Amino acid sequence: MEQAETSGNIDQIRDIIFGAQMRDYDRRFAQLEERLLKDSSDLREELRQRHASLEEYIRREMDSLSERITGEQRGRTAQLQEVGGALENVNRTMERRFVESGEEVARTQRELRGELARHAANFAEELNRRSAELSGALKREADELHTRKADRAALGGLFADLAARLADEHRQPE
Repeated sequence: MEQAETSGNIDQIRDIIFGAQMRDYDRRFAQLEERLLKDSSDLREELRQRHASLEEYIRREMDSLSERITGEQRGRTAQLQEVGGALENVNRTMERRFVESGEEVARTQRELRGELARHAANFAEELNRRSAELSGALKREADELHTRKADRAALGGLFADLAARLADEHRQPE
């Protein structure tokens, strides 16, 4: 029975000495985890929005190019019907224009691919930078918590010394 009381007293002393600190550590870890999850979610949402925006931009550009090509084709067809007598000249003109259109489409596609690649590289670089920032912040927080944490061996020695003193006081009648 005396040992149970001593054990209960030690648990109470341990809770008094370190209880608030441990609850504070638990609270800080929970806040840190919550903040990291929110930042990660925000970053993911921002990247999703940027990706959707980029897809929309590319779709509009492709539609615009398609409309331009369609318009050019219609114009050429009308010219061909109007110029019935000069079919050879129209054929040469049409062939030249198709080649130019093809080159323009190819050039525009190259430009769009280059722009898409630049946007993707920028997004990847931003993601890597933010990931590195978050990792650095997490490491700093973990290092700070690690340096503040009490040494277990020192605590064990302290509790052993305290237990020995309590045992000595308990053995010696007053």
